[in-house]
Amino acid sequence: MTKLRLMALAGLAALLAAVSVACGAADEYADSFPPPTSRNIQVTAFEIKGSTSASELAPPSVDPATLSSGYGFKDVGVYEADSDKWQVASYMWSPGEVTAFQGDTLDLNIFVLNGNKHETWVQGPDGETVVGPIELNRGREYTISLGVVKPGVYRLICVTHAPTMTAEIVVLPRPSS
Repeated sequence: MTKLRLMALAGLAALLAAVSVACGAADEYADSFPPPTSRNIQVTAFEIKGSTSASELAPPSVDPATLSSGYGFKDVGVYEADSDKWQVASYMWSPGEVTAFQGDTLDLNIFVLNGNKHETWVQGPDGETVVGPIELNRGREYTISLGVVKPGVYRLICVTHAPTMTAEIVVLPRPSS
């Protein structure tokens, strides 16, 4: 989902909550809304790679690694067994976006599949650091607990591989009862 769609979704939820309050339906809506909950979300830090041969497709004219620290590039001639092969790579989180409700507590259980080191933090809707920075290492599992107090978009960011390694947690407003 694009950032624009996520922002539109969060805005629509806020608008619906405001309209229900204005129309006197807030109590009815709030009573049917699920209470704040704790959720465990499995997240994987990984690197995806793609390769081909120069005889099939010429390598890019610009080294992708110069565009972002989240990209990798191995040019033609790097692989001894296949001197015609070239490869690109990108680091990312999976899933790339999660939806929660204001007041929920999220436990992000993160397993690091690729990358020896990921300096990671969580940014709140106002740009403030709400967790971290912490270092995550390959082959290990970590749990980041996050109470989502404010509605808006929170970001799980790996500074080592930004901007490609960013996941979004869209927190929708919870109506008051």
